[in-house]
Amino acid sequence: MLPIELSGTTYFFGPHFNEKNCEALGECDCCTLNFLFIDNENFVMVCPCESDESLMRGTYKILDNKVVLNYDTLQVDRDYSWEADADTTQTLKPEYVITNKKYNVSTLTLEPSYCNGKLYFKIKADGEITYGTIDTQYSLNERVQQLKDEGVWDEIQQ
Repeated sequence: MLPIELSGTTYFFGPHFNEKNCEALGECDCCTLNFLFIDNENFVMVCPCESDESLMRGTYKILDNKVVLNYDTLQVDRDYSWEADADTTQTLKPEYVITNKKYNVSTLTLEPSYCNGKLYFKIKADGEITYGTIDTQYSLNERVQQLKDEGVWDEIQQ
């Protein structure tokens, strides 16, 4: 196994894996997520679901060549306000409601695998496997900027 280096990377996770292109896929609502590996110990997980998204942060360690994620208790939700959609006068702008919740601390393990020399991860939970590969759509800086623009980055950093 090659050493795992995650600092400064963004991984996309989905329920399908294309072995030809060695990439995770997810063309569905509420079935994908991103892990933003901020530095050598901190991460943020982003779970989009339709017009909403949930974020959780935590710390990670690489133990026995697996990535062990330890979540903090804070979850930040950014939920779409559907009142703007129902506004027949079209005077309301779509807005989002940002809320914070506390959860019990949990742990998740990412199991590394390789496809044509490229690192990817598997999450095995509830009889399902989710696959994760480097996000080719957004870099870490681009994704962090999106979260800042959405008003949730500062919330998850508290």
